[in-house]
Amino acid sequence: MRAGAGLVVVLSGADDDGTAGYRPMFDAAWAGLRALVDEGLLDEDEAVQMGMPHFGRGAADLAAPFGDGQFAGLTIEALETFDSGDEFWDDYQSNGDAAEFGARWAGIFAAGAFPSLATGLHSGPDDPRTAAILDLLETEVAGRLAAAPAQMHIPVTNVVLTKIRRGA
Repeated sequence: MRAGAGLVVVLSGADDDGTAGYRPMFDAAWAGLRALVDEGLLDEDEAVQMGMPHFGRGAADLAAPFGDGQFAGLTIEALETFDSGDEFWDDYQSNGDAAEFGARWAGIFAAGAFPSLATGLHSGPDDPRTAAILDLLETEVAGRLAAAPAQMHIPVTNVVLTKIRRGA
């Protein structure tokens, strides 16, 4: 970065109490993995390897390295955490279609997580079971979210960093 340049970083956040978002989706995913183990499609080690830790950082965590106002030649110009809202929940509240709600969130989970989850299989993403297992997992997640629709809490943190000018 050149001196004076800015960088905007948007990432999963956490509330001041450390609560990260997407809890119903991650709970449904873990329950879905457990169901695949119960059905004998995954073994216990694979399910554990496919578990996805999700950790959002709160504003205090992100600001901590900047205790004296700068870190690694950068300063924080702006830092905010906010709830981005759950448009799928809003649609569900309007149309009452729980199956659509579950399917939409399961699709988001599949798009973002499945490439990483596939690495937990014993043979990795090239495992011949990969496509079938991920399809079943998406169906499990969708069904569980549809059976008990819940609004997703989605904390997002925006950080605007500026590269310090020499002599500043």
